Amino acid sequence: MKTYELRRGQKIIRGTQEAPDVVCFTTGCAVYPECVVEVRMTLAQAEELTGEQRRNIPSLLPEVPAPLREIFLSGTTPAEWDELFGYGVKQLAEYPGYRVYKS
Repeated sequence: MKTYELRRGQKIIRGTQEAPDVVCFTTGCAVYPECVVEVRMTLAQAEELTGEQRRNIPSLLPEVPAPLREIFLSGTTPAEWDELFGYGVKQLAEYPGYRVYKS
């Protein structure tokens, strides 16, 4: 299985291919250090995301809510964004590709 690594600021976002067409990217959260944020996407999206030539993030990941796409832009998790700007992370509860779990 293939692995990926992105650096956004001081944050490292790691991706692991879980199935033939599924890649799961994970990163830590400064607000909740015991938690990990997880975002799944297709293999084609992961390849483009980590490649030299790619579309902008909203075009590449249209099904991913904006607060989660921010992880791939600045490395900021929804909880970190909420801490900084007061955005409600509860809006993400219905998104099936978003999961926070204790590490």
